[in-house]
Amino acid sequence: MIIGNRAGSTHLDRIRSFAALSDEVVIASPFLEAELDELLAEVDWNGVRRMTLITHLRAGDADQGPKVQAMVSLFDFLGRRGVDVRLHLDQALHGKLYLFRRSAAASAESSVSPARGTGAVLSNDSVLV
Repeated sequence: MIIGNRAGSTHLDRIRSFAALSDEVVIASPFLEAELDELLAEVDWNGVRRMTLITHLRAGDADQGPKVQAMVSLFDFLGRRGVDVRLHLDQALHGKLYLFRRSAAASAESSVSPARGTGAVLSNDSVLV
């Protein structure tokens, strides 16, 4: 299924519906929203036990400060909800992926939209589900 944010359902809508059915979430995105906790608050994390973030953090990049702030927000926000948060840095990361898993079943979105409010709600980038 191809989803465009202006076609009714947004990336955030899909993230909400997949997360509600998942116990594990993996997000791979080289870009992160500085106030990531505001975006995370839009999702029901009650059933999620583990969340893995894959991103990059390059010395001297203009987004280095906001990205660290986003990672701290992620650990704080989900840690308070009992979610085991893991971080992997991949300096060559370019693609964006949202993977939702419940035991053996998985759903995924491959997207050109970053883990940011604009990508999740306003972007008209297509997503393959």
